[in-house]
Amino acid sequence: MHTNWCALGLDAGRFWKITLVEYRRETKAAVEREYRLMQNQKWIAWHMAALSRSEKLPDLAEFMGVERQPQKPEDAEEMMRTIAVMFAKGPSL
Repeated sequence: MHTNWCALGLDAGRFWKITLVEYRRETKAAVEREYRLMQNQKWIAWHMAALSRSEKLPDLAEFMGVERQPQKPEDAEEMMRTIAVMFAKGPSL
């Protein structure tokens, strides 16, 4: 049980302080988390393969399902002021 707990990336020291009910609940949650991560990675791999075969890439905003909003001049000015201030300060080390 301890080996499974550690293999799921859970805190090894906490293992000895929990009940069997907590063990079951937390390992189930960790397995579910790993499953979702694996599904997301499969989704990414499938789309990378599909996009690499296409002759022309779709527009990114369209692909992501985001509607483009035209940038307001005030927003562009504010962004430029922020960048200018950052450059004036120099690198923060």
